[in-house]
Formats: sequence, structure tokens, C-alpha cells
Amino acid sequence: MNLQTAFTILVAIYFVLILIVGLRSNKKITTSSDYSVAGRNMGPVLGTMTFTATYVSALTVIGLVGSANGMGLALVPYTFLGLGCGLLFLVLMSSRVHRAGRTSESVPELLGKRYGDSSVRVTSAGTIVIAYFVYLIAQLFAVGILLSTTIGFEVWAVILVVGTIFVLYTLTGGMQAVARTDAYQLVVLVAAVLITLVLVITKVGSDGLSWSDGPGLSQFLGGPVPTWMLAFGWGLSWGLGVACMPNYLQRILSCPDVRTTRLVLGWGSAISFWLVNAPILVIGIGIAIIDPSMTGDSALPSFLLTHGGTIIAAIALTGLISAVMSTTDSLLHVMGVYFGRDIVCTLRKTADDATALKLSRISTGVIGALAVATATFMSFSPLPLILTFASYAVSLLAAGLFVPLFIGLLWQGASKTGAVASMVVGVIVLIVFEVLRKQGVIELHGIVPTLVCAIIAMVVGSWWDGRRVEATATEPTTAEQPVASTV
Repeated sequence: MNLQTAFTILVAIYFVLILIVGLRSNKKITTSSDYSVAGRNMGPVLGTMTFTATYVSALTVIGLVGSANGMGLALVPYTFLGLGCGLLFLVLMSSRVHRAGRTSESVPELLGKRYGDSSVRVTSAGTIVIAYFVYLIAQLFAVGILLSTTIGFEVWAVILVVGTIFVLYTLTGGMQAVARTDAYQLVVLVAAVLITLVLVITKVGSDGLSWSDGPGLSQFLGGPVPTWMLAFGWGLSWGLGVACMPNYLQRILSCPDVRTTRLVLGWGSAISFWLVNAPILVIGIGIAIIDPSMTGDSALPSFLLTHGGTIIAAIALTGLISAVMSTTDSLLHVMGVYFGRDIVCTLRKTADDATALKLSRISTGVIGALAVATATFMSFSPLPLILTFASYAVSLLAAGLFVPLFIGLLWQGASKTGAVASMVVGVIVLIVFEVLRKQGVIELHGIVPTLVCAIIAMVVGSWWDGRRVEATATEPTTAEQPVASTV
């Protein structure tokens, strides 16, 4: 049996099992809370596994390997410092997020209650849905590239098949289905990363190659990261984006108590960083040293096909598929819940639980179908690197969500006007500065001025609300005076 046949059979079995596990979770869904936050009953083991599986995405496994393959150690300041700091910040803030969201089923609902205004809830939900739509398309590209490289299927056909599977079980089982499928997928994807790491290290040693080989791979600055200022900007972008990723925060809201939240975020972040991020950097550089012709997002699957052998390659490639699936379902779940509950229900002023559950499922199906259709259409054109494509979504999240969420939790004086202003200003400034950077006008990453402007907008807007409150409180009241009667 050749590799393509073995991999096809293994992937088919994997898809069937995941679909069964996901669809069976539908029996546990009776309320909107079950669908959105798994009934707030997610234990430390399941929570850690689903958090880690969500973090280890196509962006992490395929995108980072493809980028490390060409950038080498330049990827460290580019993303790794940012990712590590972002995870650390999220761990430190997890208890505060859990306490603030103990009666909320989503991040936008948490923000709406914090600022006491529905416009904050709707604006934040819209920002997240737009950013995650871009992110989801990047994930679909990854699975299309992976299966087209290994089995020879057309990218568009792979996107349609895989899209149908994860949309189906996500819209029926919600967070219950996402978390349970993530637990199984984590085992497969971690095994795949470690197997590939051993294979790369063994290959470099047996071929008598040096880890310092390869022009530019041993340099921290070079290629697309020529200066420390740009490296700082990319690191800041990824750090802020990771800290406010709604699919991570949604797992905080799913935990029953603060202790469980700390365990989930602590262990999940440690596993994500040391068992995934660090090995991936080694894998990417190793592949570039072993075979410089293997580049970009197809480098990892191409390496496994060429050097893995039937069994090892089939297992590792299946693990890559699980990395994609474990994140696409989380992204779609967040978008469906946020659009259905936080946008549609809020605008319609509907508080009925059954209606919220129904709209969340409908939104999940519609958004999923639209994302699959968009990715399928775009697959007929040359695709950018997954890491580059996904970085737009991460930067957008950092620009629109970080300041109103975390400054709002840390500063009691933050107000609804400041929150909305920081979201709008942050997104606009990011787009303007990124366009200027792409045109070569500036070198500075847009997230740096974006963060400064978003903080200023928050302070000014909150100051404005404070002045209005003071003016209202000091306004003289004219009590009715009795009219003197004339005799």
C-alpha cells in the first residue's frame, strides 16, 4: 500500500469518527448556554485539551513551518516573542476575565454588561466576526494545500468536503461538539509534531548537515524583518491578538470557577508554547537545511511525503489535518454565537433563550457556508502565505478588541463612548498605516500607532462621558414654588 492510499484511508476514518463525536454532542444541547459555553461545566482536563487544540492551528503548524523555512531565526522576534508574551498576559488576566464574564455567554456580552450599552456589544461582535471570517478562510486554505499536496485532490474540492464536515457538527453540537472533538484531535496533532521533530533532527544528523547552514536562517533580522522596529511591531501585533482571541476567551467563560480557569490557561499555554511552537521553529529550519527546494506552506507536507515513509508520514499528515479542524470549528462556533446572540438578538431586542439558540445555529450554518464558498472561489487564484493572510485577522483583533476589553477590566473609569471610540479608531488607524507600509511610505508596523491612538480614544471618550455625568449631576433643579394667593 502506497502512502497516498494509506493516508486517504486514515483521513477518511478520521473524518467519520470526528463527525460522529461532533453530531452526538447535539444530545447535550438544551439551552443557549450549552451551545455557547458548554453549560459552564468544562473541567480542567477537557478545558486544557480544547484550549491547546484551538491554539495549534493550521497557522501554527503549516504556516509557521512555512515561514520558518524561509525566515529562520528571524521568526523569533517576528512571532514567537509576541506569542509567548500574549499567552503569558492571557494567563495573568484569566481570573479577572472569568469573574467579569461569570454571567455572560460571549465576549461581546461581557463588554456590553461592563459598559452598560448594547452598542458596545454589537460593535465588538461585528469586529470579531469580520476578523474571524478572514482567519477561517486562511485555515481552509491550509487544509486545501495540505490535501492537494499529499493526495493530489484539487484545492477547491478539499475545501468543500472539509468545510461541509466541520460546519455540520459545529452548528449541531456547539461548544460541546467543539471541545470533545478537540480533545481527540489534540492527541493526534501533538504526536504528529513530535514525530516530525524527531524525523527532521535524525535526517539532519544522518546527512551530516549543520544547523548553521542556509543563508539567513541563523540571523534574527533579515528578509521580511529587516529592522528591530518592524520585529517589535509584528511581535506586538501577535501578542495583543493572542491575548484577546475570542476562541480562547470563550473557554475561560466555559470554566465553572477561577481555579479551573487558571489550570486550563496555565497548562494549555505551557503545552502550546513548548510542545508546539518551539519544535515547529526547529522543523521549519531543518527542512530548509535538508532540502532548500521545499519552501512555503507546502514545505512540511512535501517533506513528509519525501522522507517520512508510509506509516510515519500518514500519521503526521493526519495530525496536520486535525490541527486545521480543531481551530476551524472554534472560529466558526464563535462567529455563529456572536452574530446570532450578540448582533441579531441584540438588535431585535430578543432575550428568549430558545430564540438565541436557534439564531446561533442558523448563523453558524450561514456563516460557515459563506466562508467555504469564499475560500473555494479564492482558491482558483494564487494564494498568499497562510501566516501572512492570518496576520491581517490577528492585527484587526488587536486593534479593535484589546483596549476596550483589558483596559475596561483594569480601569473603572473606562466608559461606553471610550470603548466604541477605541474600537473604531483602532481599526481605522491600523488600516491606514498598513496601507502606507505596503506602499513603502513607512516601515513601522501599523499596530504601534494603532495601540497609541486606541488608548487615547478610550481616555478621551471616557473623559467626555465623565464630564457629561458631572454636568448632569450639578445641573440646578427648579422646584415648583407655591403661588401666593391674593385675597
